Amino acid sequence: MKKLILFSIMCLLLLTLVSASWEFDNVLSYEKEDLKVTFINAFNIPLLRYNLGTIELKSHSSVTETKRFGYGKEEVTMWYDFVDWNFYPNGLGEVIFTDERTGKEVDKNYYFVEWKEIDIPNYVQSCLNNDLGNGTIINSCERIQKGTKKEFQWVKYNSKDIPNRNIRIGLKTYVGRNDYIDGVWTIVGKEVSKHITWTGDLEVGLVSYWRMDESSGTLSDEQGNNTLATTGLLYSQDGATVNTITSINFTAGESIAFKSSPIGMNGDISGTMWVRADTRSNLDTFVGFITASSDNMQLFFRDPDLLELSGFDGASEEATGVYTSFMNSWTFIYWEITSSTFLIYVNNSLFANDTSVDWSGITVTNFSFGADSTNGLRDLRGGMDELSIFNRALSEEEQTYMWNDGVYCAFGDDGCDFILPIVTLNKPDNNTIFLTNEISMNCTVSDDINLVNVSLILDGVVSETNSSGINNSLYNFDKVLSLGDHNWTCRGADNESKVTTADVRFFNVTIGVLTELISPVDNQNFTTTNVSFVFNSTAIGQDLVAGNVTIWFSNGTFVLTNGSDLSGSEEVQTNLTSQISDGDFIWGASTTGTVNSDTTSNRTFTVHTTPSSVAITFPTGNIESFVVGDNLDLNWTISEPGQNLSEHITNCSFTYNSVEIFFNLTQCIEINSTTFLYVNGVNNLSFKVQEEFGFNTTNTTSWTFSVLEINQTFNNETIEGNLEDFEAKIELGGGLSISAAALIYNGTTNVGSSSTTGGVTTLTATNVLVSSVTANTNLSFVWALILSDSSQINLTIKNQTVLNLGLDNCGVFTNRIFNFTSVDEEEQTILVNTTQEIAVNIFSSDRSELVLNLSNEYTSNPTLICLNINLTNSTIYSIDVIVRYSAEDPNYAIEYFNIVNLELTNDTEEQVITLFDLNLSDSTEFQLTFTGQDFLPVENALVFIERQYIAENTFKTVELPKTDSNGQTVLHLVRNDVLYNIVVVKDNVVLGSFSNLIAFCDDFTIGDCKISLNAIGEETGVFNYDEGVGILYDTQPVYNASTFLVSFDFISSDGESKIVTLTVERRDVFGNTSICSSTVISVGGTVFCNTGNVTDTTLFTSIFVDEEEWINSQVSVDTSTYGSIGYVALFFISLLLILAFGDSKNGTIFALLIGYLIAITMGWMVGGIIGPTSSGVWIIVLTIVAIYQINKHRIT
Repeated sequence: MKKLILFSIMCLLLLTLVSASWEFDNVLSYEKEDLKVTFINAFNIPLLRYNLGTIELKSHSSVTETKRFGYGKEEVTMWYDFVDWNFYPNGLGEVIFTDERTGKEVDKNYYFVEWKEIDIPNYVQSCLNNDLGNGTIINSCERIQKGTKKEFQWVKYNSKDIPNRNIRIGLKTYVGRNDYIDGVWTIVGKEVSKHITWTGDLEVGLVSYWRMDESSGTLSDEQGNNTLATTGLLYSQDGATVNTITSINFTAGESIAFKSSPIGMNGDISGTMWVRADTRSNLDTFVGFITASSDNMQLFFRDPDLLELSGFDGASEEATGVYTSFMNSWTFIYWEITSSTFLIYVNNSLFANDTSVDWSGITVTNFSFGADSTNGLRDLRGGMDELSIFNRALSEEEQTYMWNDGVYCAFGDDGCDFILPIVTLNKPDNNTIFLTNEISMNCTVSDDINLVNVSLILDGVVSETNSSGINNSLYNFDKVLSLGDHNWTCRGADNESKVTTADVRFFNVTIGVLTELISPVDNQNFTTTNVSFVFNSTAIGQDLVAGNVTIWFSNGTFVLTNGSDLSGSEEVQTNLTSQISDGDFIWGASTTGTVNSDTTSNRTFTVHTTPSSVAITFPTGNIESFVVGDNLDLNWTISEPGQNLSEHITNCSFTYNSVEIFFNLTQCIEINSTTFLYVNGVNNLSFKVQEEFGFNTTNTTSWTFSVLEINQTFNNETIEGNLEDFEAKIELGGGLSISAAALIYNGTTNVGSSSTTGGVTTLTATNVLVSSVTANTNLSFVWALILSDSSQINLTIKNQTVLNLGLDNCGVFTNRIFNFTSVDEEEQTILVNTTQEIAVNIFSSDRSELVLNLSNEYTSNPTLICLNINLTNSTIYSIDVIVRYSAEDPNYAIEYFNIVNLELTNDTEEQVITLFDLNLSDSTEFQLTFTGQDFLPVENALVFIERQYIAENTFKTVELPKTDSNGQTVLHLVRNDVLYNIVVVKDNVVLGSFSNLIAFCDDFTIGDCKISLNAIGEETGVFNYDEGVGILYDTQPVYNASTFLVSFDFISSDGESKIVTLTVERRDVFGNTSICSSTVISVGGTVFCNTGNVTDTTLFTSIFVDEEEWINSQVSVDTSTYGSIGYVALFFISLLLILAFGDSKNGTIFALLIGYLIAITMGWMVGGIIGPTSSGVWIIVLTIVAIYQINKHRIT
């Protein structure tokens, strides 16, 4: 039992907790005549239930009230106060809308709003008195914002949650004209069944409405609020529109309608009226209001062509615009003054607007129209009709409804539709005479809303009514009538029972005959010459006599007539057959009666028994040349004897590579040409013409090519003076070969070569010199071929863009290639007051053509040389440079630096060259004479003068002159004190290398300073792994055993400074070990690497040029050893000594020691006996230790 009770309590607790999140267990409790609803949880079960919260309907006085709104805009149609709620997520569910007229649910857009206090701008009047200086003071005022003020407004509630606070929530939705809607809210999953309704009605907020249909006395207000007293009015005038009965006229004098203390004209206010100004003067007033504070509002003419809506509450506020169309015509005006608007609409178009006003809170004490309400003056001279006053602003939809396209919808006329149907009679025309009694009558009828029916009125009687109701459509009525006069018209009726009947038309049916063509139909085609002509003949009031068919050529030439006799008055069909040849024809028929006759209009037909012919004129047979990938022309002719192709051809097409392609008739029969994309190897096509007669004509063609151009390969862009390669691939026709091929480049013929592989012939022209240009230019070239059949064929002309090449000192151009910097040769500091005479010559890569040169004297230091463009990838030039340089203050020697055959490509980096200039106080001019092995002078040899810089442990090229025709040049050297290397190079061949020279003069006093050098021995060719090494050298690195130095001599092959690095390493079973590394940056010189006192027999060297490894070799450390033979000798001598003294352990150890000493002494291996680094000392020590260890326990 205890368990049962405990279980029940747990279930109740669980149900309480869970029910808080469920909605199906919520129930509703209504009170206060169903206006207040309490939401209860947990099925309202005692002990478990609790209130979720309450809502109370505040928008309606009862749940049966239907709230009325204006229409055409969004309105807050209902709202509840939510009280004592905890936070409930998504508590605001769907709102269900029902049209109370139909009882069906409708879809409407809506959203929730909250009644909330917000800050709004607070405006005040600011006025100033302006003295114009002539005694006139004008008071001007304006509204300015001064802070904000609090005001409750509806604000959009962007949530579906019910908050944990008291809140008023409303429903905002669009209210349409004649809406009658019921709204049911779903709250916490339950529909509030005691719901309310609202409707959209123009009458909402209508204070007064005056129809002005009276014949005398006061003007009645349809709302019963404000009946107006009158003075001097003219009654019962014509109404403003068809929808108004009469109007009131105001005349000059004191014509006015007015009322003191009007009802309901306070706060926001708007109005409508029809007005007509017969004459117009300044201040003529339509409507006027006076407030309790003597403020006023008036709608009147100003000046007099302005229409002005003016309000005065201490400062003038007005909406003004020019409108001059009031004179003698009725005009519809809507005006509006609210807390935020001040505007006028004229004939439903916005006319003037001022949004910076505040007209709230006024109380009107006097109202008038037709004159100024203050004194009855300023009266209107003209008519007014249908005037209304509202205490709210009308929506644009309401304004548009009342305007009704100028017809006007008056108060209480909610279903107005005064636009009548439009009826237009088409055929027959008035006073038509018919020779047939079968008459067709038609008219077009339309309505602005909905057409209901259209009736034919024949001879004054409704003969037939069409109730299809198709708006703006043609209505046709066919009748068989008696002879004589008749009349007809159409009448249209719309959904508002508005009826329009068109003016009556007249026609006559008289005696006659009628001929009707049956066949051939118009434009019929025949493929046979036997043509049957069929027509009907009918007599009216007489008998038939004969029927005839007449045929003409299309140009009007008579062909033949065929006829048949007829009789009686009944309709007769005649069938006549004639033999007709090919051609285009016209035919007609005629019927003869006993009184008169009838001839038909003509028809056309064509007889065509012969199909068209097609001739393909291209491509056909052998074609000299064509380019794969181009479109191939297709040309044809079509002929058809005696026929008009444009009328008979229906389709043109050709089939190529299994694809049929159609084109239009103009192209087929007039242009007679098209193009198609050629597919290599597909050399045939078919052409087809289809005719409307059913004939199809097809023709085929095939062709071959002597030369089929596949492609051409070349650089689209190059630079003048470059050597370019050109290639073309072609296929030759059967049995043909190339007899000669040439590339004609810009008019210059270059012999080409050809080779054939797999049916494809390759044409090649290499090292074609690109012509010089003065500006960037497109140069043309063409391959010219002579084939084995002696035919001459040119391939497609191509263009190559040739760029102009330019040089300057980087004043305009920016692509640097040289940087020449003059420095003091001794101090290596940059000089001032320098002069550099520079000549730069750029050649084609084979040096056959001078492309460009630059020569000038420059005083800047450094001097820069720039190209105008970046070189293309394929561009290669050879470049020579001569620099003659010197400096002043103090004076320096005039020296030369030459660069010969430097390769210039787009990968060539800027050449930074240091020009070493020797101070004249240190300089001595030496005459160098260099002769070859044949002891003859060597001309144009480069002489590299390398000066030793001891502190830097390097040699640097300080001068680079060139020998003359006598093999001589001048060197600027320091006598006696400086060590030099001299290397002589010509055509990349080292003719002589002379190291460690000191410059001595035989007799300095007389200037006898000469150096004579000879290329003794064979010339040493340059050992290059490829063209990119960039240095010249005689031998690979060598080792000096006395100084422990590995050295490498080099010289730059192009006069540029090179970064040359020498590395030495040991390689043994323990791996590779670096011994030393040394770097020199110079045009030429020697790089040294100190290895120390190593005992290895062989070391491994590597040479890096500009940080790229190029040369690997080995050096022998000590050549005095016997190498591996010495170790073999050591083995045998040690073996003999062990055999001789190896009776004991001590003897064996002594034998090994003695063998080692013998090998060292005899030079069989490298090593030392004494010294801390010698291996001999340590072997002796190890021997003594070993003997001690063996004998220390021996008992003596």
